[in-house]
Amino acid sequence: GSFSFFFVWWLVSMGMFHSTSGKCGSAFYHYKGTEVEVIPREDLIRILKREDELRHSRDIQALYSMEFQSGNEYLMHIRDVTISLQKQALRDCGYEDSDMQLRVLHSHRYHYKDDKEILSLSVYGRHDITVDSNPELLIRNPPDINKTLVHDLKGGERSLVELLSPNRPTLIIASSIS
Repeated sequence: GSFSFFFVWWLVSMGMFHSTSGKCGSAFYHYKGTEVEVIPREDLIRILKREDELRHSRDIQALYSMEFQSGNEYLMHIRDVTISLQKQALRDCGYEDSDMQLRVLHSHRYHYKDDKEILSLSVYGRHDITVDSNPELLIRNPPDINKTLVHDLKGGERSLVELLSPNRPTLIIASSIS
């Protein structure tokens, strides 16, 4: 029915869309010019570890926790804080914090897409569950909504089917602010 189609469209269309994640939808960012300026693996490991240290610091967590009236303002704030900490990680590891160098860092998931260690060190690589799927295949073989988990803002977890009611229409709005 229409719910199955919407659910399948939703699964296929989800992805990461923020440049700091290194992805656009389910495809890796690959900025022009970055193919010749790849950060050497050992340097990238240091940068990603430093980015994680900064991201988990009390100051950055306080910035991430600020409240805004508008969701768009909050998302722009998160982007700016993340860009700032990524530039700091670059500087701390001996790199320029130029826009081009930032694009090179944002392209690391493209250049190291098969490197499990690099992906495990990248906050976005660790938590990326996006997939590039064929909508026709998902329509013929939809995922089991009993096994599709959703998380609330307090970290609680429920199956999607628990949220559905046979007696009324259900609208599910989902997003990620990472």
